[in-house]
Amino acid sequence: MKGLKNLLNDQKGMTGLETAIILIAFVTVAAVFGYAVLSAGLFSAERGKETIYAGLNEARSNLELSGSVMAKSDDSVNVRSVLFTVKNAIAGNPIDMTANDGSGKNKCVISLTTGSDYINNVKWSKVAIGANNGNNLLETGEQFEITVDLTDLGSAGSLSENLTAYEKFSLQVKPAMGSTITIQRQLPPAIGPIMDLDMLTSFGGGTNGTGGSPGGTPSLICTNVRGFADPNQVVELVITFQNNGTAPAHISPSAVTLAVDGGAASVITWTVNMGSTNPFAVGQTCRIFTTTPLTLQVGQTFTITVTPDGGSALSIIRTIPGGLSFGLNELP
Repeated sequence: MKGLKNLLNDQKGMTGLETAIILIAFVTVAAVFGYAVLSAGLFSAERGKETIYAGLNEARSNLELSGSVMAKSDDSVNVRSVLFTVKNAIAGNPIDMTANDGSGKNKCVISLTTGSDYINNVKWSKVAIGANNGNNLLETGEQFEITVDLTDLGSAGSLSENLTAYEKFSLQVKPAMGSTITIQRQLPPAIGPIMDLDMLTSFGGGTNGTGGSPGGTPSLICTNVRGFADPNQVVELVITFQNNGTAPAHISPSAVTLAVDGGAASVITWTVNMGSTNPFAVGQTCRIFTTTPLTLQVGQTFTITVTPDGGSALSIIRTIPGGLSFGLNELP
């Protein structure tokens, strides 16, 4: 009995105070965790709202083209300038269109890409069209005509080759806020004083550069053929053409073929010699040299056929003479 009494006296239990303390601790931890979750949710919602507002602001700061892209030429061979009109999209925020006059104050950057050049932040000018308040901000209801003068691109650089008929180019207009406009166009077959590049139309184009009538066709004659000998065979041809037609002549990359000893004609590669241009105006000459490897032997007869865009094919027939010397040889 004494052992049982001691056993009963040694029993221990949890008091109400201890239970209350544990419950309070659980409630406190749960409250802190709930507050953390709620704060994270509020923060995420706020960030999401900021992102939405930023996207709306970006969308409201977009430019868009208004009308066609135009080009101008002084000589009916090379493009001098490209013009296009922009306006503010969806009645959006004002856009800073301070022109790039070379002072480095412009916020809107225009880059130019051609077949041989990429020039960033080119020089450009603007003229307000229609109603405006006279400042540099493009606002709702206003339009600016942008001109890129290809002969004066500023300190960013200059074109290594002029833009001529059939060539493609790209302009990217990058405002400080808003998306970029990409303008990609191809020049028409006839370069005129004024060209609508959306319709590939030349107004007054196709002149001969000397005040001749518009339209007409190119017509080529061969004035000289020479072959580079190394030393007992001709490995390269140098051919000079003159345009005797009534419109500028342009020779496409695939417009030159070669046939040897009456065989099948095949397209050959070539390039314009230094000092020549392609296209070339009426009365002007163009010198090309072949870049496809050739092995024309003495006594072989070859036919070079050149077809200018919009004109008739010109066939040039020559026979490789004996007595070739190393270097350029006349092929009469």
